[in-house]
Amino acid sequence: MSETATKKDYTDKLSKGRKCMGPNCEESAKWKGLCGSCYHAAKTLIAEEGTSWEELGDLGMCLVPSQAFRNEFRKRKQVKDSLEDGQKPT
Repeated sequence: MSETATKKDYTDKLSKGRKCMGPNCEESAKWKGLCGSCYHAAKTLIAEEGTSWEELGDLGMCLVPSQAFRNEFRKRKQVKDSLEDGQKPT
């Protein structure tokens, strides 16, 4: 995976060629293991119910990057942000 890969790139690659993980859905997965309709429903659920992609992933309802991937993403983003702010990376 390239250094510029994002969490979205990662989960989109995992979704390619899979069936949607949404309940009773037979569509092809596109994002986070979900088809467009189920992805939109999940985003609405997150916004309205205060859940998260990680919680949905823990319940087996979508794909989310591993904890190690999330930690590496956050670390690289923090370094990038500090360089943009002119700070020394930690």
